[in-house]
Amino acid sequence: DSGGADTVRAFVARRNLTYPMLMDSRGANSTRNTLGVEALPALFLVDASGTIRQRWTGATSGTEIEAAVINALSNVK
Repeated sequence: DSGGADTVRAFVARRNLTYPMLMDSRGANSTRNTLGVEALPALFLVDASGTIRQRWTGATSGTEIEAAVINALSNVK
């Protein structure tokens, strides 16, 4: 957000969001460029080793995300 980290923290607190949020302190588009984000919102399913297992762009259903997480967890050894 152009308002900075404090604006994002306030947004997260107002909505009681509990999942991790990425704040890019290196510049406006550095993480966006690194990850190849072409549109927002962008959502990534990342495993414990830091590998991106799935990515979504645009509106995504909770059902679709849940299925991807269950699938990823079923492949954990």
